[in-house]
Amino acid sequence: MTEEFYNVDGTQGSWLGVEWDDPSRGVSKDPTAASFVRLSKPFDKSVGFLSAMRIKYGSESDVQADQTFNAIRIGGKDVDEVGFSLIAQKQSAWSNLKVISLNGLCLIGISSQPLQLALRRSAVAEVTGLGLRCEELDLSRNLLEN
Repeated sequence: MTEEFYNVDGTQGSWLGVEWDDPSRGVSKDPTAASFVRLSKPFDKSVGFLSAMRIKYGSESDVQADQTFNAIRIGGKDVDEVGFSLIAQKQSAWSNLKVISLNGLCLIGISSQPLQLALRRSAVAEVTGLGLRCEELDLSRNLLEN
């Protein structure tokens, strides 16, 4: 795999290209197959475990603060939110979740920042103290290294 900067015909600006050693990778199947990412496109922000949980499931304080009902528009018609607050309340009680799916949230680890050993132990203790009892944890499509 080779990384290089390219100017792609028919477009403006620079692109980061990854030229695949295996031609079956990428969109094109020719011997010089490559994938491209526009450099001006903002990258998704990486998050730690607790942030990913808040993004996906909210927190009990979020649910208590947001007790308003919002109108949803489906097919040009306004539909009232009914029961969503109950679902949000159940999801925000993390210790009751049987299945936790944090797939595709750019999760990089226990924290979004590299931590010294003492801070890492503190972060692990915080997650352990949540009392999670899930039976299934989906961490696929994330940025975990080890």
